[in-house]
Amino acid sequence: MHNKLTNLTIYYVFYFFLLSQLCSCLPASNSNLSSSDKVDSQKNEIALPQDQAQLAQLALTSSDWKLRERAVAQITNQEILAKVALNDSAWIVREAAMNSITDQKILARIATNTLDWKVREITFKNLQDQDLLVAIAQDVMGDPAVRSAAIDKIANANVVAQIGLSDPVPFVRTAAIWKITNQDTLTRIAQNDTNDIVRKEAIKALLTLEGVSTDKEAMQIKALLIDPSIYEHYGQMHLEYKIVEKIEDYQPDENRYSLAAKQKIEVRMEYKTVSILNKYKHVIYERIYKTPIGIASGKIDAEIYDSVLGRRYDSTIDMSEICYVLLKAFDNENLISLLNSRSDCLKTAASIRLGDN
Repeated sequence: MHNKLTNLTIYYVFYFFLLSQLCSCLPASNSNLSSSDKVDSQKNEIALPQDQAQLAQLALTSSDWKLRERAVAQITNQEILAKVALNDSAWIVREAAMNSITDQKILARIATNTLDWKVREITFKNLQDQDLLVAIAQDVMGDPAVRSAAIDKIANANVVAQIGLSDPVPFVRTAAIWKITNQDTLTRIAQNDTNDIVRKEAIKALLTLEGVSTDKEAMQIKALLIDPSIYEHYGQMHLEYKIVEKIEDYQPDENRYSLAAKQKIEVRMEYKTVSILNKYKHVIYERIYKTPIGIASGKIDAEIYDSVLGRRYDSTIDMSEICYVLLKAFDNENLISLLNSRSDCLKTAASIRLGDN
């Protein structure tokens, strides 16, 4: 029994000896670290220096993007932030730098020098100086995408109109069109621009201002109304273009079709009302076009649908009829001027009228 107690005592003494040796090998607590190596025990982040020069050094040279991001958040030097915004390899760091830049001239410089569309987007969000925005938009040697972004922030309607009328790049002129609210300016662009796409965008903008649909037929009618010769004669005309759907009953002809076809059929109809008003708001053309666009209920075979429903209604707007009405008041001299129109419809109508005379 005595030997067992002795052995147990020796065992515990040896155990506590090993434990003490192990504890002596553990690192010292944070309180013994030098000030330069302090670690935030809660965030596990190295403490940043307070000196702006040291922060700039970290932001520009550290290989740790997280450290660069934290440094940028404390930097006040706008030029340093601009360097980071333009050159840092990590988007999150560039974004942090951009969100800290308030100097308008530096923002303008970044806008014209960065190739990063995300940086550019933040730049224009923060760039408010109208003189700088106008300078960017009017710099015809600059990137068209940058100039278009500047146009969207410009408040001066005259500046935007001039860009829409004269900028050498169609893409930029198109961007200006959607900032223009003056109908006469949009009409000039639609009449005179050398680019088909720009002219169509100007017509679409005109219709949008008037609260009119911009579908293909509405665009075609508006193009007729702003033809230079038509416009010179009538002035600014207004187009009313309304589309309404209705459900109507339809009964096939009993003499032509079998009894099986003689059932009540409900047809979905599209009513398209076209009205053209002169500058005095007098109606010079008005017509309702009806088009069957489907069967609401009942059954109908393809032959009935195509040969009867398709022919029963005036489903397509008659552009030649509109052209004829527009030219009623034209004398021979005016008709001759229309022979050079961009519109085949107006040219044809003018030729017919001249032949009749």
